[in-house]
Amino acid sequence: MSKNTLNNVLLKLKDIENFCDLVKSEALRRAKEGTKFFGFRLQKGRTMRTFGDEKKVAEILGKNGIDP
Repeated sequence: MSKNTLNNVLLKLKDIENFCDLVKSEALRRAKEGTKFFGFRLQKGRTMRTFGDEKKVAEILGKNGIDP
């Protein structure tokens, strides 16, 4: 990742983090109400997720105006 790309992502990082927090909160609220999400389930504890396809992540960031 180039210095300019990294700088651009850092400038937008707080907005990305806030959006992700909102998505997680809404998904958790709905899951507690009984909504099922493919590949996810409610459970006690916490797991760490990683990106399996970094190229796909870069593609999605690019489509959303973030220079990967």
